[in-house]
Amino acid sequence: MLRIYLYFILCFGWANSFFAQQEGIPPCALDQVQERLQYIYPTHQQELEDLYQLTERVSKETSSSNRNIIRIPVVVHIIHTGQPIGAAPNIPVTRITQQLEILNKDYRRQNADANQTPDAFIDLAADMQIEFVLATHDPNGQPTSAITRHGYGSVSSIDYIEDIIKPETIWDPKRYLNIWTVPMPNQNILGYSYLPTSTILNSDLDGLVINHVKFGITSISQGRTATHEIGHYLGLQHPWGSQEGNCSVDDGIADTPSKEFPHYDCPFHPRFSCGSTDMFMNYMDYVDDNCMNLFTEGQANVMRNTLNNLRPQLRATLTSTTDVFSSVDMDIYPNPASEMVNIQLNGQEKLRSIRLIDIQGKEVAIYTQINQTSFRLPVQQFSSGIYYLKIAHTEGIQIEKIILH
Repeated sequence: MLRIYLYFILCFGWANSFFAQQEGIPPCALDQVQERLQYIYPTHQQELEDLYQLTERVSKETSSSNRNIIRIPVVVHIIHTGQPIGAAPNIPVTRITQQLEILNKDYRRQNADANQTPDAFIDLAADMQIEFVLATHDPNGQPTSAITRHGYGSVSSIDYIEDIIKPETIWDPKRYLNIWTVPMPNQNILGYSYLPTSTILNSDLDGLVINHVKFGITSISQGRTATHEIGHYLGLQHPWGSQEGNCSVDDGIADTPSKEFPHYDCPFHPRFSCGSTDMFMNYMDYVDDNCMNLFTEGQANVMRNTLNNLRPQLRATLTSTTDVFSSVDMDIYPNPASEMVNIQLNGQEKLRSIRLIDIQGKEVAIYTQINQTSFRLPVQQFSSGIYYLKIAHTEGIQIEKIILH
């Protein structure tokens, strides 16, 4: 397995020069990595071919609008180089909750820009009925915030991430989706993941790495690098397949039109190649975040088949249905506070529980079975500083920052 790491950095060394010429795209080196793995693992190319055949078959199956929702437990490993919490790349908790909310909207087709899908593709666009939640228990069965922070002297290469950081920090990949936010050694790399072949499944490579500047909402991100990379993690290839410029090669998905090349930036619709209209607004293309807006029914079939048959323990790990991130109108005051914080919901929702989390991610107070529209939270016993309220209500979970003094 160690030899894979050496080749991985060689792959990205090649990819970096390519991406440096085309800044602003999701620099996903999936194809380059796979091409080189076959030289190290003789069976890997056959694994890819088998996965492609499975994709072709599964994507054509009749979809059901009555699918059960699958919730995936997530752990986020924040990699930094000594910065205080909140200072990049040691990102705050709010960026994590933002990212999960983005993922849940994209994978449930509740994204605000769903209405931007062209008429030609409206009937193909689908709700994946997949949701992402922070794990509630760690691998030892202990309650957890599912947010870990790890300081390294520097992150000098992709090889270092794969060979050192991942093995030292990963949680059981059979039971958790591991996401690492990292200060990338080359800023042209925005994120990467792998297809779920036998070589990759449940190994120390299994999970996704996201450049911290592309995680959650930032000045250059709407959080869709993670949407794209999780697509690979769940079995999706790029729409142009493994070979650009060849219309006889595609992603194996029945309802994503064949296309010759990736698209960049934010092109005007329609664009044409391979005798059809390009679905460049698919999350698996390379357009800007604000120009992506759909997955298809065929892609839903493939991703759910991956969860049911290739990653069955992942979906079995989490049984709770409460940690779905959804924001509702509420007031939290005073903020900053020294003695009492008032939490007031302004709609029909009711509070279920409130957890006070310190800046290290540790729960310092828990209040459950509230069943009210308002709550007064005593805080005078806690030290001054930044805290987060993890508020469960009848619509889901949301995180709000408060300051105590």
